Amino acid sequence: MAKVLVVDDSRIQRRVLSSKLTSAGYTPIEAENGLEALKCIDADPPDFIVTDMHMPEMNGIELLRILKERKSEIPVIVVTAEIQIDVIEEVKMLGAKAFLIKPVKPEFIIQAVDFILKPAS
Repeated sequence: MAKVLVVDDSRIQRRVLSSKLTSAGYTPIEAENGLEALKCIDADPPDFIVTDMHMPEMNGIELLRILKERKSEIPVIVVTAEIQIDVIEEVKMLGAKAFLIKPVKPEFIIQAVDFILKPAS
């Protein structure tokens, strides 16, 4: 089973998405900000990351910058209410595979993870 790291400062959001990921056959790991996410990545790298943008201590953009500096190949989806074009462009430049606007149904996130991890044969 692929491990998916869910990074969001909202415990409720993490739990809802983790529940959906478990139902879809993934193993979720949770972190409440970018710093916790890096600790999880260093301890046991996930196969995929779903991250919020606005979090205390380290936000999603900072997390993406560090992953890019490390030349990480872990696919990342950014989920946020932020819709400014320059932010979307920066996230893509930093390597995010997808950018989803909140509110987004967890099922759509699962579909995006499936699409990226399980490309059509």
